[in-house]
Amino acid sequence: MRQALLVLSLLGLSACGRETPVVSEGYPPGEGPSAPATPTREDPLYDAEGRLRESDRVIAGLPMPVGLELRYEGDRRHVFHSKLPIQDLLRYFGPRLITGEVTPLGEGAVYRNGVPRGVKGGVVRLDVAIRPTPKGAQIEILELPPPPADPPSPAELSRQLEQQMLQ
Repeated sequence: MRQALLVLSLLGLSACGRETPVVSEGYPPGEGPSAPATPTREDPLYDAEGRLRESDRVIAGLPMPVGLELRYEGDRRHVFHSKLPIQDLLRYFGPRLITGEVTPLGEGAVYRNGVPRGVKGGVVRLDVAIRPTPKGAQIEILELPPPPADPPSPAELSRQLEQQMLQ
């Protein structure tokens, strides 16, 4: 008898934990209206880790980030404007340039004589300046000319310097 009461009480307790699903009238069970799916929208500017995405534009092997607006381009000089936070631009360009010459410039920076990371073949050195503006940031990229194929000797340089000083 005690065992029967114990089994009945256990069955009663387990039944209390179950609830029957509530289904609105007019819909068969399992076919009710589903909750609207929340679309997962990718940010067009940032990746999942919060870093700026690369655009299709590449200058001398250096991919540009999305969110730049070209203001001037000519004679190895490229000037862009961006409304993106300047810190995001610094985080983007810093790891992509190999240089030991980084000069802070207010909130921005100038990367001098840099080589784009991962470039193979004809390497073009770059000066990249990221400057704050009232409405965002200016990014200026200068493609530095290659060194002369046949540089003058030290004696020739001394002679040229003396000549300039006499004039």
